[in-house]
Amino acid sequence: MRKLREAFAGRAAEFAERFYEHLLAEPYTRAFLRDPSMSARLKGLQADCFKLLLEGVFDATYFEGRLRVGVAHQRIGLSPVW
Repeated sequence: MRKLREAFAGRAAEFAERFYEHLLAEPYTRAFLRDPSMSARLKGLQADCFKLLLEGVFDATYFEGRLRVGVAHQRIGLSPVW
């Protein structure tokens, strides 16, 4: 992952944008993303997630962050398949 960091880290926002384009193309996930300000905030968080992934440090802090995301998804009823 660290070898990919240099090539991709500067494109994290673009990856997040494309990811959310995909989510908005699906009726199920689009229903969760109706608020533009929330979508903008989530895109920023997704870009940060890509950057963390590229750091290649998968320690307790990293996994706790992923767990918080999973709990948030569970709280709103977003199934794990998404």
